[in-house]
Amino acid sequence: MTPMLFEIGMAERIKVKAKDLINCDFEAYGYRAEYYRYAEPGEYCITETDGCNLQAMIAASMSHDKNLCNVFLSGGDFHNNNTYHILAKYQLFDNCFIAMENGQTVTGMEWCQFPVITRNGKELHEVYYGDIRKGDIVENVSVAGVQKAGRDIAYEEFCANAKKGKCKNLRDIGKMIGLSFIFGASANNLAGGTLRMAWNPKMCADFIRERSLQDLQIQIVQSGRKLRGDALLYYVVASFFRSEFFKLYTELEQWIFECARIAAGTGYRRSPWGSRRLLPQLRTKGKDADSGMYKNLSNIAVNSPVQDYETVAMSSAMIKIDSAYEDLGYTSYIAGTVHDSVVAMNHRSELESCLRISLEAFSLDHPAAYGMPYGGECNVADYTKGEFWGFGHREVKYKDVKDSPIIRKRYRKR
Repeated sequence: MTPMLFEIGMAERIKVKAKDLINCDFEAYGYRAEYYRYAEPGEYCITETDGCNLQAMIAASMSHDKNLCNVFLSGGDFHNNNTYHILAKYQLFDNCFIAMENGQTVTGMEWCQFPVITRNGKELHEVYYGDIRKGDIVENVSVAGVQKAGRDIAYEEFCANAKKGKCKNLRDIGKMIGLSFIFGASANNLAGGTLRMAWNPKMCADFIRERSLQDLQIQIVQSGRKLRGDALLYYVVASFFRSEFFKLYTELEQWIFECARIAAGTGYRRSPWGSRRLLPQLRTKGKDADSGMYKNLSNIAVNSPVQDYETVAMSSAMIKIDSAYEDLGYTSYIAGTVHDSVVAMNHRSELESCLRISLEAFSLDHPAAYGMPYGGECNVADYTKGEFWGFGHREVKYKDVKDSPIIRKRYRKR
């Protein structure tokens, strides 16, 4: 679908579908139709700008956890930090030695890629070294054999390759861990939900064996929990993840407890921006109360001010972006928001300026930010190549466009 522009009246530009123009007599309503057209294919691209580690940064702003704050103040990534210290530093990664028929040897880590290879007569693109097989053809030379040697990797090396191959698979788990526990979820929540979607029982059993978690498994059984079979395996792994996560962020855990305590005393939680989430049930807990319900309400006491904070940050960014588009006379426009993302249709002639505007809009200079460097990152998708929002090939950070000029168009304001 391509956007359509229609201009009416003195200086009002609106986006409409073709069906809305059929049999529509604008002059009867006092408007004079001046211009309309379909955008040419490829004239626009779809950009998605999202808050980089937004919820984790909000947690740092509100909890003042020193370790969590230092992750962001040092330019780090919350999910990379969790993944490496909980998972990756205990893993071995393959260093690949690929022998070619011409006598040369290509060496690199498993996440390195060949742009294109041929396998069984078929052309494959962006193939990891770790997936190369004997008989594959690389640059017209056949692979004679592949040897692999496992080794540890440092934190910096993991971060540099966190979105490639095995590192990416681990990071997906690390992201799940962080977003589960950062706002009070229990090991039982993780074990019964997202962990089951990511890992099968065999993966859990292998992890327990590799990390020597048999003693933890025995402790859980002896604690009286009625867990058996697969449910026990998932719970052991989730318990280990939760324990390791809060070893990294001890003050964050205390803040979570404090949020629940305040809500139990007042019957509500107030966000840094003044809104209140009423939780009167927490003041009436008796001996026969449903513990599951109260645990859920306690989690809401932690999560609700964060969600309000995120809404303020997103609304602020959206208003800044839209106001800039209007002031500069751009035909680009915001199509909508998804969670912590602003999705826009950007005209190619305005793209670089729009990227800078969008990324600058995600900064948040307010005392409630507690000095955290709020910012965003942007994905650019070309729908003429089959790409859609969030899954384009181009990833843009502020440093990439901070020197791009802001171009003013000569169009009238909307």
